[in-house]
Amino acid sequence: MLTSVKEELHKMIDEADDIRLNEIYDWLHDGTPDSIQYSPAEIETFYNRLSGHQEGKSKSFTVEGSFNLIRNKKV
Repeated sequence: MLTSVKEELHKMIDEADDIRLNEIYDWLHDGTPDSIQYSPAEIETFYNRLSGHQEGKSKSFTVEGSFNLIRNKKV
């Protein structure tokens, strides 16, 4: 028999630690912003990064590729 979402949430809350409970509370209490406002300087930075990528001046990596680079980095 499938449990309801409400029952599953109650179970998860009962088993959660205080840190997780505070995160859930903050998320439910404050909600998420309806929109994000970027400053003109931030927008300019985004466009500069995009331009650099399109011009071949920068390189993109997949998440897996980034992890591999970090794990294999010699210090």
